[in-house]
Amino acid sequence: MKKMTAFLLTTLLLFGCAIEEKSFNTEWSEYSDSSIDRLNDLSIEYEIRDDRIYIQEKDLERAQLFAS
Repeated sequence: MKKMTAFLLTTLLLFGCAIEEKSFNTEWSEYSDSSIDRLNDLSIEYEIRDDRIYIQEKDLERAQLFAS
């Protein structure tokens, strides 16, 4: 029983560590409807804070190439 409990706890810990949190830490531009439309067209997720648009760092190059 103790081995099974230890196995389950270890498995849960490993899965918990593997979950990647989305971090919108790269400032893209000031808020505008056209910027939002371009990001939506490219299926790039974004977050709006204080009238600024933030995207994930992994999407920065694609946004620069196609949404500028």
